[in-house]
This record gives sequence, C-alpha cells and structure tokens, in this order.
Amino acid sequence: MSVLAGHGLPEMRRPVDDLALDLAAPAPTRTRTRRREWQTTYIAVSVLIDITAALGAAGLAVALRFGEAAPTLYIAGSLALAPLWVLLVTMSRAYEHRFIGVGTEACRRVLHAGVLMMATVAFVSYAFKAEISRGWVVMAIPGTVALSLLGRGVQRVWLARQRASGSCVQRTLLVGSPGAVRWTLTRLRADKTHGMDVVGACLTEGDPTELFDTGLQAYGNLDDIVDAVAKSEAEVVTVLSSALLNGDDMRRLSWRLEHLGTDLVVCSGLSDISGARVTIRSAGNSPMLQVARPRLSGPARVVKGIFDRTAALVGLVLISPILIPVALIIWAGDRKNPLFKQQRLGLNGKAFHVYKFRTMVPNADQLRFTEDGDLALAKGGHDPRITPIGRFLRKYSVDELPQLLNVLNGTMSLVGPRPQPAHEFDAFSSDYRRKLLVKPGMTGLWQVSGRSDVTPGEREALDIRYVENWSLTHDVAILCKTARAVIAGSGAY
Repeated sequence: MSVLAGHGLPEMRRPVDDLALDLAAPAPTRTRTRRREWQTTYIAVSVLIDITAALGAAGLAVALRFGEAAPTLYIAGSLALAPLWVLLVTMSRAYEHRFIGVGTEACRRVLHAGVLMMATVAFVSYAFKAEISRGWVVMAIPGTVALSLLGRGVQRVWLARQRASGSCVQRTLLVGSPGAVRWTLTRLRADKTHGMDVVGACLTEGDPTELFDTGLQAYGNLDDIVDAVAKSEAEVVTVLSSALLNGDDMRRLSWRLEHLGTDLVVCSGLSDISGARVTIRSAGNSPMLQVARPRLSGPARVVKGIFDRTAALVGLVLISPILIPVALIIWAGDRKNPLFKQQRLGLNGKAFHVYKFRTMVPNADQLRFTEDGDLALAKGGHDPRITPIGRFLRKYSVDELPQLLNVLNGTMSLVGPRPQPAHEFDAFSSDYRRKLLVKPGMTGLWQVSGRSDVTPGEREALDIRYVENWSLTHDVAILCKTARAVIAGSGAY
C-alpha cells in the first residue's frame, strides 16, 4: 500500500489485500444498530400511512360513487389498491432511509408513484376492456396520493420536534479544513431539525487545537477517518468542500465506509440554495452540480403578480367589515388620521409609501430621539409610544392589513422581504441589497421565523434565502405559516 500524495488515503494497488483490509475493518457496533432502529420504525409507519391512505381514499370513493349498493368488484379493487400503492411507492424508492426527513424529494417520489398508479389502472382498463368508473378513479387515486402526502407531512413535523429535542439524530463526522468545519458546525447547531449530531472531525490541514473552543473532538487527519468512525460510532461522514479529495479518493473512502455501515455525504459548499435549483449532471464520469439561476423574472413572476392582486382585491372586500371599525377606533382615541404611511424601498430600490394602521401616538417620531440625538427607544415589548389599541393590532398583525392596498397598486407582494427605510440598509452587508431584486412583501420568511425576535443577521439571511429560492409553492407555504404565527401572536411588539 502506498499513500496518495497530498491526500493521505490509502491507494488501492492489490484488490485481494484491499478486500482483506475491508473485512478486517471494525463491524458496526450494537449501539449504532440500536440508534438506527428509529429509522426502521419511521419507514414502517410510512408504509402503514400509505396502506391507510389507499384503503381510506378507495373506500370513500366507493361510498360516494355507489352508496350502499357498491359492486363486489369495486370493493375488491379498493382492497387491492393498498398493496398496489405500497408496491409502486417502493418502486419509486420513497421508502429509502436517505429520504427520511427530506420532504421535497420524498413528496416528488410519492407523486411519481401516483402517476404510475394512474398509468397502471389505465393500462388494466384498456388491456382487459374493463369499464372502470371514472368517478371512482378520480376520487380514489388522487385521494390516495393526497392522504399519503398529508401523512408524511405529519411525520416530518413529528420528526423535526424529535430532532430538536435531541432524538432521532445521526452521529456525524465532519472532514475538512478547520475553517470549513467551524462554519459548518455553526450552521448545523443553529438548526437542530436536520438530524445531524456532529460528534467529531478529521482535519485536512491545520492544528486540532483550533477546534478546542467549539467543544468538538478532533480525531486526526484523512488517514484516520476509518478509525475515527469506529471510535466515535459515527453513522454519517460528511466530506466538506475544503477537503479537496479527488474522485479516486472519494470512491475508496466510500468502499471503507460501506463495510462500516456508515453513510457518506458530500457537502458542495453551496449556501442557501434549495434542492430545486440544483441538477446533477455527469461529465467525464464525474457527477457535477449545476445551479439554476434564481427566478427573478419570466412567466412565473407574471403568475405571481396576478395571484397577488387578485388575492388582495378579494381580501380587501372580505375584511372590509374589520378595517372600517378598526379605523374608527383608532380615530376615536386621539382624533388623528388612523392610517400611517412611511417611505420604504421597493423593487429595484424605487421608493414608495407603505400603508399601515397607526399604532403609536401622533408624535412618535419626535419621541424616538433624546436631546443629544441618541436613539432612546428600540423596538420591543415595552415601547411607551405604542397605544393600547396599537399593542393589540401589532400582536395580531392587524396593523399590516392596509398594505393590501400596496399589493393592489403593485408596489408590494403578498410574500417577499419586508420593505425597509433606506437608512436601515447601512446596518446590513452589501449582499442584503439583493433583496431589492424582488417586490417587498406583507409577510416573508423572517415573519414566520420569529417576527421581531429574529436578529438582524438572521433576518438578512432569511431574506436572501427567499430571493434565491423563490417559487409560487413556497409563497403558499409561507402564507399558511403566517396564519399560524399571527394566531400565536409570538414575536410581535
């Protein structure tokens, strides 16, 4: 055996010797096997959800289509739909462990199974000249897919809560430079729902003492990865982009990890890029990641504009019985204009006036600064400038409702980065100006992530992430989360 220059992984010269080395490697421990039992249980519950979804949707379709006089053939077909659905989901590889908690990919594979089931039913109907009720098909198959997706959504919510409490996680070993390990560790510790519990690192360069302040165990360098996996009982090895391993090195590492029962994850180094923008393409027998440009214009944006204005118009009509009494209550408090407008920056940095219900005393701007010009009051839960009715309006975001007028006139969107005064941009990095490439929104990622409790740095990251990964489906999801956050009233002052 020799060592690859600059990398430290054993170079495979003699297949027989390498096979002996792999067979001599430490076997997966019983402790690690017990940790993976939750994954098997999770998959079993997924199968149970799919069986229940198929039986429930098909049974409901029979009841609605035929009533009490349901033909025996359709009852039998409804019962047969459950094993067929599980088989098709299995063929779509939606039950694989690697998709646990990966919502987008798991949903895509369930939808693929739904298309296969529709094609299977159509083929059987054509091949055997069977007159299958269209009403039953239209209700049973889409209903099965919808219930399966709903069940998986509930599973993911449960899993996220378990991971946040430290359960259902995978022990992870990071491989890379000290800086990359530190950066990745910070991001992983900030969000526990991903399920990676970092237990150690193997460094490609530098001194292990550089990680002392992180509390992370350094197990050595690239030569020590296999031993580190055995010592730390790692279930996942994550190779960071800074590791600079070539294709042969990665292949040999994967062979050794395969015998240990350890998963291999390669971190691309891309930040805040959703999976929908990434395509794997092959070149020179090597997988490469192609990142699509963000959707800042085009037909999808036209559809978003139509959706925004239509929803704003309907919303204004529906909530007018609320808007008028609120305006009268504010006016009755001090006989001043109930509406407040302020100049903000919009699309491409163009200034516009944003509308809100006034929640502060009329001279709030003068009370904001001391005689020395210092900022006297910060936004928080004890600002004396906020009126009693204003505090209620802020808590439940009723003060934001007049911004539907901004959506209607095209200066704002329902979902997007929040509009800010020009002077506030000085406190953020130059990257933050990228948010001006899209219309500001009434709600956005940081509003459903804690509202005023979100730090400026987190707000910047969330707004940039929205701009980079926008989609109409994402907007709908944010609107649904907004309703939940408003009802809870958390983080609003």
